[in-house]
Amino acid sequence: MFPRVLPAVLAGLSATLFSGSISAQIPADISTDSGSTQQLVRQSLFAPVTPESAWRVGPDGVAIVEIESVPPAPGWVLETDNPGWTGSGFYRWNGGNLFNSPGSGVLTYYILVDDPGTYAVRIHNRHNDPDPSEENDCWMSVNSSPWIKTFSNNGSNDNTWNWLLQFDPGFGAVVYPMSQGLNEIRISGRSQNFRIDRLGVWPVPGPNAQDLSLPQSERLRERPVLGDSMTIGIDDPLGDFGAPAGASITILIGSNEGPASGTLLPGFGLPGVGGAGEFLLDLSAPIATFLNTTAWNGNRIDVSFPIPNRGELAGLTLATQGVFLAPGSPAPTASFTNRLRLTLGNY
Repeated sequence: MFPRVLPAVLAGLSATLFSGSISAQIPADISTDSGSTQQLVRQSLFAPVTPESAWRVGPDGVAIVEIESVPPAPGWVLETDNPGWTGSGFYRWNGGNLFNSPGSGVLTYYILVDDPGTYAVRIHNRHNDPDPSEENDCWMSVNSSPWIKTFSNNGSNDNTWNWLLQFDPGFGAVVYPMSQGLNEIRISGRSQNFRIDRLGVWPVPGPNAQDLSLPQSERLRERPVLGDSMTIGIDDPLGDFGAPAGASITILIGSNEGPASGTLLPGFGLPGVGGAGEFLLDLSAPIATFLNTTAWNGNRIDVSFPIPNRGELAGLTLATQGVFLAPGSPAPTASFTNRLRLTLGNY
């Protein structure tokens, strides 16, 4: 039901808001806010992080990713000895030497690039073998390029964390062309005991990401990209509404968000609190239901839906808000979720 309803809603809204098409490349975005009162079910409507969620190259021109931000693939182990790492630890390759067999223990990271060009890719790494030519490499592939050995060795960088990384063959700096939008970096195990801590990506020429005080870049959540699908999560992690018998939830979508302070509607406060709830959509603009009433039993619900691949939708900003409802006497209990703001984009 959901996938059939949402495209029709978007098509209807776009017909009233646009004429012609938009050729500019506009990034998709999503954000959340909770109005100005406490009468909302907190953290209840959200865009989840998925394995395909990307880290964005920020306004400083760099992207920083802690290696352990994705689960360890078979062969990689999380460790916390060897001080000098960042984040919550580092991965050590414990899958044996695979000098001729790339593609084992693949770790995948997605980087969102706004400005296409040539980008350096570096790994904060360490190898403890007394021979600096041992235990010092992994396989790498970017955007499905052939696997290539990338190694760290200047003859004296054993037993220390460092950013040195070169191609072999060629012994050149590790740089790759990256396009606007999502770019995929894959790392595969090669040498037993090679340790990797964080990933740095930056344009060439430009600033670099080797300053360990730099925080991890923003990780994007599910986003409404034209021609793709996205997921919205519904939950009640703090138990604001609970799971009364017969409860349901409906999600509304509007062409405009309401004022920052929202519109207070009596009878939509939290259970046991009462009072008014804050409606965060614009009551004077078109509003439609894109998730029809569905049963709510207190467990998280993830709803996926397609975004039409129509150029005139790029840049369109929509607002969504949910309503929890439970039967009761003399009146049912109803409470609003927080609001999500969706900007549809080309990438």
